[in-house]
Amino acid sequence: MTFQYKLLILAPLIFSFSCHAASSGVNPKVFDVFRDFAFVGQGPARFENDGALDVTYIVPHNEKDEPRSTQLHTRVQYIFHNRGPMNDERLGVTELPTRLRELGFEVLEAPKFNGGQFSYPYVGGPYFSIIFMDGDHKGMIFNRVDGRIADRNWVVDDYILVFLY
Repeated sequence: MTFQYKLLILAPLIFSFSCHAASSGVNPKVFDVFRDFAFVGQGPARFENDGALDVTYIVPHNEKDEPRSTQLHTRVQYIFHNRGPMNDERLGVTELPTRLRELGFEVLEAPKFNGGQFSYPYVGGPYFSIIFMDGDHKGMIFNRVDGRIADRNWVVDDYILVFLY
């Protein structure tokens, strides 16, 4: 009788973990969205107390192209640079969302036009963010000016990929 009770308690737990394990991997093909970018680093993303991603924080990273990770993880920033020329408005409105869709990702939010959907920093192009889904995983691509870029061949923006969950 006790065995049956244990089985009743353990079976749903085992099933839950096995389902989670089957869907836990983030699809590395998302890196193909950045096929003409250089991967320059990664590190833990920061989150606000309410759970929102802190988009003002960018992990310290290099300016040199590094090998791309073979496994992606949630709550990690993956940082990319581009040698340009780059049009951040076109990149946020059409290029990156189109690349995501072509690779099978569902784009939930992306700027549609420059009618107040971009903010413009003093230096660099407009800021944008794109929210998308990869199965059970919610991802975000956004850009920020990187004032530490010494190599003037790079565009002054960081392009950041983060899977929130």
